[in-house]
Amino acid sequence: QVLPDGSTVTLNQSAELSYALDEASRRREAILIGDAFFEILRDTARPFVIQAANVEVVVLGTSFYIDARADQDDISVIVESGQVSVKNGDQQVRLGAGEMSIYRKSSSQLIKLENIDQNYKGWITKTIQFEKTPLAEVVKALERNHQANIVIGDSVLKNCELTATFRDKSLEATIRIVESTLGIVAEYGEGQIVLRGEGCE
Repeated sequence: QVLPDGSTVTLNQSAELSYALDEASRRREAILIGDAFFEILRDTARPFVIQAANVEVVVLGTSFYIDARADQDDISVIVESGQVSVKNGDQQVRLGAGEMSIYRKSSSQLIKLENIDQNYKGWITKTIQFEKTPLAEVVKALERNHQANIVIGDSVLKNCELTATFRDKSLEATIRIVESTLGIVAEYGEGQIVLRGEGCE
């Protein structure tokens, strides 16, 4: 999706974006529901401001990802290039390339760290990669990439580690590989997939 200012936004499935230029403040303003990857054209006279649930992201020109899906515990902002400022009330962090912020909804805490989510663009590239990744993190990536509801039914599975690369695979094919690799079983129910098993050695 190309915005009127020439910037581009790639919305994940079921994400929504509204955009307007505020003539008085000269701010480019957007409201995001869901998650999206942005490539914002630099314009120092017209900052780009995105409201994503509890956080406000202020941009001059950069490429970055925002995950503000309502069903997630956190709101994440990951910067690919350039710099952004992320705010919640009086909390603010400035992010550069390779950095991310996490806003924890439960504690209203905004933190900054090195990017730990290597698959944030997997839904665009159709490739997701795991290297000794705990199953809880694998599930998060699969849910985002396939718009699925996946539940770890037995808590002993959360720390099972997966090393695998999936290129342009359907959710069903991916789940089959996870099942055989980790020795677990996926139960398909109404609107969700439940992963069950006795744990991993």
